[in-house]
Amino acid sequence: MKRILLLLIVFLFGLQVYAADKVSLVNALKSGAIVVDVRTPFEYGRGHYNGAINIPVDQISMRHKELGKKGQNIIVYCRSGRRSEIAKNNLMQMGFTNVFNGGSLADMMSNGYLMGAK
Repeated sequence: MKRILLLLIVFLFGLQVYAADKVSLVNALKSGAIVVDVRTPFEYGRGHYNGAINIPVDQISMRHKELGKKGQNIIVYCRSGRRSEIAKNNLMQMGFTNVFNGGSLADMMSNGYLMGAK
């Protein structure tokens, strides 16, 4: 019984965090966020968010100036969310303050807050 209760608490807490992230992403998009696809150029070429720029995760440090001011809203995404989390952390270590991990392109599309996949 304790195990079920613990799993329920973890599940509900996870949903609350996810909902807050979704609201943050929507607000960032409404304010003109830069959307960055951190997958490889090959993956980007197979389909991407309309208007996203492609900066592979291993090039973020070298190409961060393409993102403009460090206070600019930036949403990063990849195939699974792992590379975008790495990119987010790297950008934040470089002083960018409003970086959001959008997860995967599939996540964003299935949740309906990043319409316009190309």
